[in-house]
Amino acid sequence: MSDRVLVLYTHWSEDYWTRAREAPYPGRSYRELPEWDKLVNSCPLPALGVYIKGRLKGEHVDRTHKEIVYLKVTGMRFNEGTEQPYFRIEPIRESSIPSKVFWNRFLRPAYLQ
Repeated sequence: MSDRVLVLYTHWSEDYWTRAREAPYPGRSYRELPEWDKLVNSCPLPALGVYIKGRLKGEHVDRTHKEIVYLKVTGMRFNEGTEQPYFRIEPIRESSIPSKVFWNRFLRPAYLQ
């Protein structure tokens, strides 16, 4: 069992974390996640699905009003050619905490403030 909680984020859709799926992270490398191998071997892992701001089809979208979702990561893999990580997730339940509140309280990234 791991003592880690993964924080996954997206702006792709307002209900992205509410369905079981494999979540890709294009443009990212699995090497950015410390202890990747240890985490893979520790699945299932607890995770939070957080909504952020971003660009979608050239338009600015802000999903930060959506509540974070408690998730279970059932598996992790990466593309050997691109190193792009993938996370297989299952939603547990939606929280009552808006994503913006979570980010501002715990991580405070400049682009959400």
